[in-house]
Amino acid sequence: MPFDIYSIKHSCGPHPFICLNFDFRKIPGESTEYLIKTQFITQENIEAKADLLMEQYSRTASLFPHNVALIPVGDDFRYNKEKEMEQQYTNYKKLIDYINEHRKKYNAEISFGTPGDFFVYADIFNEGRPAYWSGYFTTRPYYKILSRELEHNLRSLEILFTIAFNRARQEGSSNAFKIYEKNYEKMILARRNLGLFQHHDAITGTSKANVMRDYALRLFESIEDMVQLQAKTIELLVQRRPLDQSFLIGELQFDFGKLPRKMSISVTEGGRNVEFIAYNALAQERLEVITIHTLTPRVKILDASGRTVEIQINPVWNITETSYTSRKIVPSDKEYEVMFVAKLAPLSLTTFTAAYDEDGYQGKMATLYCNECQDEKNKAFEVRNKQPGDIQLENYKMRLLFDEQSGFLKSVTKKNMGKQIQCAIKFAAYKSAQFHSGAYLFKTDPEQRSSEKDVLEQYGDLTILITSGPLASDVTAIYGPFLAHTVRIYNSNSVLDSAIYIENDIDFETPPKNRETELFMRFITDIENGASENPEFFSDLNGFQYQKRVKVSAIGVEGNYFPITSGVFIQDERMRLTLLTTHAQGAASLEPGQLEVMLDRRTLYDDYRGMGEGVIDSRLTRHRFWLTLETIDGAQRSGATGDGSDSSENRKPSATEDRPAEYQLPSIFANSLSNGLNYPANLFIVERYDETSQIELHRAVQLLAVQFPCDLHILNLRTLTESTLPLFPSSSALLVLQRQAYSCRIGSEEMISYFCGNGSATNPTDHGGGSGTIGTGNTSENEIPVHAAGTTDGRKQLQLFRRLRIDSIDATSLTGLHAGDPIRSFTDIYLDPMELKTYKLTFVN
Repeated sequence: MPFDIYSIKHSCGPHPFICLNFDFRKIPGESTEYLIKTQFITQENIEAKADLLMEQYSRTASLFPHNVALIPVGDDFRYNKEKEMEQQYTNYKKLIDYINEHRKKYNAEISFGTPGDFFVYADIFNEGRPAYWSGYFTTRPYYKILSRELEHNLRSLEILFTIAFNRARQEGSSNAFKIYEKNYEKMILARRNLGLFQHHDAITGTSKANVMRDYALRLFESIEDMVQLQAKTIELLVQRRPLDQSFLIGELQFDFGKLPRKMSISVTEGGRNVEFIAYNALAQERLEVITIHTLTPRVKILDASGRTVEIQINPVWNITETSYTSRKIVPSDKEYEVMFVAKLAPLSLTTFTAAYDEDGYQGKMATLYCNECQDEKNKAFEVRNKQPGDIQLENYKMRLLFDEQSGFLKSVTKKNMGKQIQCAIKFAAYKSAQFHSGAYLFKTDPEQRSSEKDVLEQYGDLTILITSGPLASDVTAIYGPFLAHTVRIYNSNSVLDSAIYIENDIDFETPPKNRETELFMRFITDIENGASENPEFFSDLNGFQYQKRVKVSAIGVEGNYFPITSGVFIQDERMRLTLLTTHAQGAASLEPGQLEVMLDRRTLYDDYRGMGEGVIDSRLTRHRFWLTLETIDGAQRSGATGDGSDSSENRKPSATEDRPAEYQLPSIFANSLSNGLNYPANLFIVERYDETSQIELHRAVQLLAVQFPCDLHILNLRTLTESTLPLFPSSSALLVLQRQAYSCRIGSEEMISYFCGNGSATNPTDHGGGSGTIGTGNTSENEIPVHAAGTTDGRKQLQLFRRLRIDSIDATSLTGLHAGDPIRSFTDIYLDPMELKTYKLTFVN
């Protein structure tokens, strides 16, 4: 914005006290600076007011190199009264109509608009030069991640609760019914705490430290509540004969301000086996890498059918500080990580068993390569010295090469291409400009000769740990307490073997360490994503399409950072590199072939945008990513791509070529990996004591009665509150669906066939993902006929979930406030690619 800030007082033009005339909010009892100046528009004053407004608009428009001016009408905490909405709209509508009727006089046309994202926002609040609001995209990642953790656990419970509560009502289980009613209030509180955190000074990380801590405590309390209530709900769904005892506990132990810790499972020779339940809250079958911690390496895992699962036993590392710059890292002899890959049915509860393995642990143990990490106490792992030279990881899909000096990735060879692809990872930081980079703003220090600084050199000795096993191999580079960076590939004979998993544990330590530091992770590739002055990348828009972003060299690093919420990619005619993430952060492509994401920020000084202090409350934070390198099919495969484009638009242009649509779509593989990051399978451990030892479990519980298409995501299944009893659940729920569009040109046909071609109700070449409808197909173990029963008005009863009768399904507005048409068949439920729709489900009483 060319003037001070975005409020009405400053947004219409250069003269604030003229602009105050055009803030039409008048609420009884409010006293404001614009109250005296503001006059509602009448026939008598409309010409004078239009002249005054157009003079300001013309001055604003003169500052742009084009003929369109965007004028925001609003401010913080506005439109909180229906009366204001009416006042602003009615008066501006009169002015707009008048100006448009006198187009020749004003040489202008005005309309209300729904703006795009218009990133990166900048103001000229101080010093008469732009300040870019790109810092808050990343500020306080610990809190951004915590918000997504609650979103995931609340959604997981919402779905379980709706199904289990209405089953209990229909089956006359009064005890279970009371449990759900009693705990519904906690779910309401979690909804409110999550909603509260979406405030524009909360999720952004732009409140004072004590306020952020209060937000976080609310999130943290609700996460614990949601995990506990999931356990209670699952208990009632998996028991063959319901008993009135609690026996499930979440596998993670939460401690505020620290990373969650996995509980250790104890299996002993001649002792009881330990069962644990994996909850898949997605409506599609998934491959999930599951890890548990055990107290012995002599363990085997049995699936729901009692078959032994292939596993890998990894070390749990013990880290001891010997000095500020030195640490002793050895594998624990008391705790082990057991890893396996599970295929989980759609919306299901699957019971696995950890049992003592009398045959020992040979063939399951990972081999460790490291220097000075041998421990005489631990005889289970084979530990070898790391050999000099670059490090190589390999599976049947690709080969990764790592730099021996830094421990960071250098290149990737895709074996089906037979070509080495540059894909180097670098960690560095920008030095913040004091008072110009803070919670909101991002600006690099102009006095630095180089805008980047080597933030790792202060951490002395580098430790590189290599783990190689039958299912996975990884390289971890540890730079003191500041950074533990892991890159892992899988060897599971599944689609997971085509992606690279990245995990960063980052700890800025206590201030003033790492002051004025803006830490980023950069990928340096040979992808030709635009000209040297104007490289481009694509960032997701809140999980919908990916928007093209083109570098503007004149506005510096800070003006070319954009927000991502789930993913980002760069591409050329042949190759796309996609990075998928668990939380919102800033991203940029500042040079051809490069992509970087901001990880964490510490700025000691306020940036004068209202917070009144710097950002120094960093916490140890775990950042998780999936990285994919996918080929681009230049010729159009049969069918559409899911973006609704015709065949001429489906031709793949070069990265710099103009195309009608300025957005792109991810591959079906990227969508699947992203869903896995955002909605991981939750694990619950079965605790069998004397009073719970006789509990009998259904080892495989499937909750869906129909097949969902591969691209139709259940965003939520949310129980509605009783209208007369505000803390009690009703027999109705909102089913919110999203059709996740994807491109058939990205990746291999093998991937599309895997995700959409096997047992799916949709045809992968008929996409964007198929028909966009819920299908049932033939009756089988996983499919139940649509018409299960009749209703009193003669309609057929639709059945979405097993052992749960639905009285009616009705289309509604997105928030469920306005009723639509009744749904009489699943073919009535149709979504276009990227569309969101809500349906109201009323269950039989």
